[in-house]
Amino acid sequence: MNFIIFFILCIMLLIVSCIPYAIFIGIIAIIIGIITTKKIASKTLKTLAIIVILLYATIILGSFQSETPDSKHIRTKEINDNKTLIGLTEEETIKLLGEPNDEYKNKEGEKQYTYSAGSISKKTYWGYASSSEYYEFCISFDKNNKVKETTIKQRPISP
Repeated sequence: MNFIIFFILCIMLLIVSCIPYAIFIGIIAIIIGIITTKKIASKTLKTLAIIVILLYATIILGSFQSETPDSKHIRTKEINDNKTLIGLTEEETIKLLGEPNDEYKNKEGEKQYTYSAGSISKKTYWGYASSSEYYEFCISFDKNNKVKETTIKQRPISP
């Protein structure tokens, strides 16, 4: 039985870096509770219960995702968050960012530019599923053709 406990603890230590600590502590507490309880006399039942708990832990682990933005998204988000473009003219904006992907007028008749804002790759910790979300950077101009606001929106379709 000591070998099983040691083996389980080793596995838990290997996966601790992949799941939040609260879940890890909860799993350890449940396993220790099962091992030390006198209500389950059979070692086979205890082992089976531990295996089931580890199976559920694996499923929980698989549902967590890591998100990795590309360099374009990081740069664009920084520009948006710092409000770097607010007050710049159309010419200054184009000089800084290049020609826009799209140009149109909103409901108020103000000009808007859109640029690609990069993407964020999402992968599960086990690597069996991945996806990408693509974003666009929208710049709104006021009546004086100066940047009024900027936003980043997720594109409904991939490029």
